[in-house]
Amino acid sequence: MENYDFLVIGGGAAGFAAALKADELGVRTLMVNRGPIGGTCVNVGCVPTKYLLTALELKRRTLVNHYSGLSFTLGEFDFEKLLGGKDELVTKLRKEKYERVLESLENVDYINGSARFISNCEIAVNGEKIRFKKALIATGAKPRILAIDSVEEVEDRILTHIEALELKRVPDSVVIIGGGPKRWSLLRSSQGSGAR
Repeated sequence: MENYDFLVIGGGAAGFAAALKADELGVRTLMVNRGPIGGTCVNVGCVPTKYLLTALELKRRTLVNHYSGLSFTLGEFDFEKLLGGKDELVTKLRKEKYERVLESLENVDYINGSARFISNCEIAVNGEKIRFKKALIATGAKPRILAIDSVEEVEDRILTHIEALELKRVPDSVVIIGGGPKRWSLLRSSQGSGAR
């Protein structure tokens, strides 16, 4: 049975910061992460959304021009190709900022899987039992569909930020529930694009 001084559950920004510090201090560490390494920001948050919002803002500025004496034309708008570029960027940054960094850490081991606590100093992951002294749970957050009246009637058409980033074509229309800064950016960027 493997023994570690420090266990980090989660492979996003918080888990990585802890693993980097532990490695620097020479602490024998295990990081357990389920799914793509890098957490929300690089995979389904900051990186892909800013990439798409920037591209859509450039499109909007081309189509909605308020300056006399200037005119622009949109030579190409291939949404599928745009998504491909987004995926390439995510893969590149995941590799550079997480996978390669992880490989360089001398005191940190990595397991892709789901950790399950079986005692206050032991986990099971991928059928293996592992002992640890201290643990950090840095699993991040996930979206939750709110209990709005009749939401179950449209559940198959509800998008969280994760599904929205996987769309293969621009929807004809979108209803956005919530008024935070990201929603306003999305609305401004979609003006003139056919989405409303």
